[in-house]
Amino acid sequence: MKEKIDLLYELLYNKSEKELMLYIKDCTESVMLHFIAANYNWDNGFDIPLEITKNNFCDMGTALMIFEYAEGYMMFYDDNWQEYFGENIEFISNLKTRLENKDFQFKTIKYLPELSRTDIYKLKKRNTTLDSIFIKGTEGRCVEIPIV
Repeated sequence: MKEKIDLLYELLYNKSEKELMLYIKDCTESVMLHFIAANYNWDNGFDIPLEITKNNFCDMGTALMIFEYAEGYMMFYDDNWQEYFGENIEFISNLKTRLENKDFQFKTIKYLPELSRTDIYKLKKRNTTLDSIFIKGTEGRCVEIPIV
């Protein structure tokens, strides 16, 4: 595990975005993609999360976490959500559709969205046909995320 943490630190803090993108593109470890997504600095834009979700080894739990971290839940609460995302509308919309369609072939990492009981009530009331993944999360094993 220490090797993965060291690699994660190296990728996020000592490599260029281009080098990180190349690593993600070739990565075959779902857990490592999950670690990168969990530690990603969202002030740096959506390119890295997009590359993670394009990887065939991206887990459904990782994709849901990225959706939540990218504030995708705004689309369920706010009628004017498109204005909020600007140029990233396509990314959020496509990710939502892919999650609903269960397009991610790996489903081994458990992820539970950080929703309060009030959030869940509002989601269900406002979105009566909302896919349960957005409320109940994904099945799988719990993965302890190292924070680097």
